[in-house]
Amino acid sequence: FVVAISGALDEQAITSKATEILQVMRETVELPEHSLSVLTSIGIALSIDGERSADRLLQCADVAMYQAKKMGRDNYCLYTEEMGLFVRKRIQIEADLPNAISQNHLLLNYQPKVSCVTNEVVGFEALLRWLHPDSGLVSPADFIPVIESSRLIIEVGEWVLTEVARQLVAWREAGYELLPVAVNISGFHLHDESLSPFIKALAQQYGLNPGILEVEITENALTGDTDNSIATMKQLKKLDVKLSVDDFGTGYSSLSYLKKFPIDVLKIDRSFINECAHNPDDAAICVAIISLAKSLGLKIVAEG
Repeated sequence: FVVAISGALDEQAITSKATEILQVMRETVELPEHSLSVLTSIGIALSIDGERSADRLLQCADVAMYQAKKMGRDNYCLYTEEMGLFVRKRIQIEADLPNAISQNHLLLNYQPKVSCVTNEVVGFEALLRWLHPDSGLVSPADFIPVIESSRLIIEVGEWVLTEVARQLVAWREAGYELLPVAVNISGFHLHDESLSPFIKALAQQYGLNPGILEVEITENALTGDTDNSIATMKQLKKLDVKLSVDDFGTGYSSLSYLKKFPIDVLKIDRSFINECAHNPDDAAICVAIISLAKSLGLKIVAEG
């Protein structure tokens, strides 16, 4: 729905109107067999001295509405130019990403995992980076959410797996001992039945043991289509691929999925690690996660 309010109203008057609408919409609707309530998200755009056309006002209000949803719904949000810059930046990223894949502008950095017992490097995590020919390095915080919200996620996921396989072969040919490499896989890719066959074929093509790979998934990826997720995980386990839960403790944490899913590793999010030496609450959370992992026979990785 669109509400158009005319007249020389200031920002306070407009937001007051939005609050009134929210209050009215919260009222319960009584039906014969049900009581229903509706949560509303309102995006507000102002025509400043007539600078914005009707179409532009609608576009701005739409952007602000999605921001209101991100704020938790049942809320209003006033459009700002910063929002517009963010949207234009996202649109540009969406337009440039296909070329980044086809023209080899993507690259991987390998972050080492170090044992707290021996201080030796015991593995790596492959981190996706984008070197834009005009803009330089694009922040993962900017482009990875765009990839995850599009069908490109499977193509990019397969590209990462292939590049890791090539790197492992290069290390092997250079005489280095091969160590496990962790690869981040989206929930969408995890639910796709092609993941396990792709890894199996890739390992055969490059003469690698699939067990050299570790698939990392976020907590949120474990929600949704759990049947397909479990089926894919079981196929990966048959290949001896290890499974880890990334950013543990920050998503929709549920102890039940540690029982339900064949997990090998828990990664404690860096937000807990960074302050664990100074903040008793963060320290207590880390101790609890480590104790839980030990009791379940899981390995622990501390991020950061």
